[in-house]
Amino acid sequence: MLGGIKMKKRYILFLLSIFLMAIIVLGSASAFDFGSLFGGDNSSEAQNVTIDGVDFQIPAGYTENEKLAINNQTNSSAGITYTSNGKTFTNDDNDVISIIVALYDGQKVDDEFAGYLGGNKTTYNGQTGYLLENSNIYMFNYARDGKLVIITSTDGSIFKDVVI
Repeated sequence: MLGGIKMKKRYILFLLSIFLMAIIVLGSASAFDFGSLFGGDNSSEAQNVTIDGVDFQIPAGYTENEKLAINNQTNSSAGITYTSNGKTFTNDDNDVISIIVALYDGQKVDDEFAGYLGGNKTTYNGQTGYLLENSNIYMFNYARDGKLVIITSTDGSIFKDVVI
């Protein structure tokens, strides 16, 4: 029975990672910020953001693409329900940072749960998680306060700045 639960978790995490990759592709395709053309904020300073109670720091030069925001999106897969919140940021070099925080109903989200996505165990600013690279897309995922945090980026060096 325990093996079945692990397979369900792996399946759900796999689907979530596919979803994240789709967001990054969409973010890259729409990275041109028309707001800056008309006097919008280019975010010349690093900014702190909170997503579902988890704090992050977005480096200077990145702006949020509000069209790609995820707000309390509930999904269910293999009988497990989870709610996601997320934001996507881009810069003038077409680099993308996408952050999703997911709360799984009735599931213990811990380091082992985060590890189902695979990757090399890595620590940024005291936060241990798992770093994956696939075709110049980087993903760092970890458990925090019973939630699964997934940060995906086209810049593999960004995690040391984003994780606080």
